Amino acid sequence: MSEDKFKRFKKLLEYFIAHLEYIQNESIDNKGYSIYIAPLIHNMTFQTCGQGYSGAKIQNQISEWQDYGDSTICINVQGHYGKGYYTKKCYLNWKETGINIYAKWNDAKTRITHLAFTDYMYWLDPPEYKDSEKFSIEDLGLFDDSEPNTEIAKMFNKFYLKIYNYKMNGMTKRYQDLLLANKNMILNGAPGTGKTYLSKLIASQMIKSSIKSDTTMEENQFINDHIGFVQFHPSLDYTDFVEGLRPYEEIGNIGFKRRDGIFKKFCKKAISHSNENFVFIIDEINRGDISKIFGELFFAIDSGYRGKNGIIETQYQNLINIDDSTKAEDVFKNGFYIPQNVYIIGTMNDIDRSVESMDFAMRRRFAFIEITAKESAENMLGKEESYAALVKGMKNETELIEACMNANTDIINKMDSLNNTIISEEIGLTLDYQIGAAYFLKYALYANSKDAFEKLWQNHLQCVLKEYLRGIGEESKKLQILKNSYDK
Repeated sequence: MSEDKFKRFKKLLEYFIAHLEYIQNESIDNKGYSIYIAPLIHNMTFQTCGQGYSGAKIQNQISEWQDYGDSTICINVQGHYGKGYYTKKCYLNWKETGINIYAKWNDAKTRITHLAFTDYMYWLDPPEYKDSEKFSIEDLGLFDDSEPNTEIAKMFNKFYLKIYNYKMNGMTKRYQDLLLANKNMILNGAPGTGKTYLSKLIASQMIKSSIKSDTTMEENQFINDHIGFVQFHPSLDYTDFVEGLRPYEEIGNIGFKRRDGIFKKFCKKAISHSNENFVFIIDEINRGDISKIFGELFFAIDSGYRGKNGIIETQYQNLINIDDSTKAEDVFKNGFYIPQNVYIIGTMNDIDRSVESMDFAMRRRFAFIEITAKESAENMLGKEESYAALVKGMKNETELIEACMNANTDIINKMDSLNNTIISEEIGLTLDYQIGAAYFLKYALYANSKDAFEKLWQNHLQCVLKEYLRGIGEESKKLQILKNSYDK
């Protein structure tokens, strides 16, 4: 989405205000009327009311400013609710969502003074129907014949963020439901399918759903405070994850004290906020020695043994009462348990040849869901925010994102062609060896180059495909087959 989105958005807001003020009060003594309404009346094309998102002709009146990336803003004007056109039934709607912008009028209902967001579906009544923030017409600089100011940009960005979060919640809903039901979940699939990215989205949405209206923390801070993260590797062990003896120095003396590990600390925090969701992400869960890392948590992690009913004694339990650093009110002084409000998401690549296998007893304690290459494309490709994350801070950042959006169809076609060839009779690999969308997002790094796709192949795709083909025979020939498919 290019920077002129702010210009379109400003004109869209101006039209919306001019339209409502004219049909509510027949206001013609203002810029809005002369710029936007009078020409339509002159051409006899002015539509007073209608639902733009359902195909009504009223949408034609904002068609010049309706498109924003992969979606559309629609106009809805209904005067048969209440006594006039100043109700919340008149709004700008981000298509296929319930998130709207509506007008707030002065007491006399003669002029619009502010525009506001709504966080919930427009058809709900208070208290479900809530205002989130309002913006002054004066502060937005509407009808001033100038370039969009910072308030316009701020308003659009906040609106877009609401839409992004709305869509992300819809995209992750089935994963959230699975996690709520099972407590523990593993996302597995081919490399580059965005499992870590998706796990963080799922965690964010899970945590947002438990935010109370009286929370004093900013939303992003609240989310970050409720997510734990660790990446398993061969050197990680029980003392890092649960608890263990750690060296300390005190007045020249060196000794050891029991210290909580990263997961136990996380569980302590979750207990003190028992009405809120906490999500612990274990990236590359099968890269560590799982039995060694979890120890007796092998029992406590089971969803049926959460809470105090599943209390266990840890390996260092006998040291807790004599540990000077542990307060008497320590919630785990009589044993450890995993709180009901702690959810665990793991990620893993089944085809990775350098990892530990997960035994069946541990697998039984997790719900497994495979993330396919196709799903990864749906989750990541064609979304500005996905490309923006890669090029943030680079020169010509906006141009790179726009180039990616323009090339998106080609990116998806090349991904499909390459993956179809991988699993064809010519190559004969399984779906586990497909290339996920995360690799193809890297097109953004070269988007302004004439040979962007060739650089993507040389720097990111070729190396992983060589690894896939190692040891299966005729590697060079098969790599060329894949390259030909990619080039087409």
